[in-house]
Amino acid sequence: MFKSSRSPGPYDRSGFTLIEMLFSLALLLLITSFATSAVAKWLESRMLLNTAETLVCELEALRVSAIEDSVDVAFQIMGGKNEFTVEVIGSSASKRSGHIREDGVVFGTSEDRGHKSTTIHFRKDGTADEAQILLSDKAGRQIKIRIHRLTGPEVEE
Repeated sequence: MFKSSRSPGPYDRSGFTLIEMLFSLALLLLITSFATSAVAKWLESRMLLNTAETLVCELEALRVSAIEDSVDVAFQIMGGKNEFTVEVIGSSASKRSGHIREDGVVFGTSEDRGHKSTTIHFRKDGTADEAQILLSDKAGRQIKIRIHRLTGPEVEE
């Protein structure tokens, strides 16, 4: 076996060069930025769907409450806002206000394009007004909630 008589120079070291490290770092940052934007978009769309599902649960609870308590209940939304009121009509009349918890999600209806209020009545016999509610987010995505006279609310994506 032959040994080299040369002594190791400054370029014979093993490892990464500065340019290789900078290139790897730039590639890692690029991949991270794409992943972050994709996750952010997914979270925003999921927030709108969660809001719709929560609202459907609220509407179903109002319907059940109207039947069980034998009273009529009115659910009123303000288009273009994130606020609603619930009013029990009858002997135990009461009223409460609420709002959508998620930031940037607002109410609208297909007829008024989201600019006026809409009231949906749930009656003690289990029927409800036919209605349609739109939920919109900052990005312009919308989800439609349809309230059927006899079967109650459902989400339409």
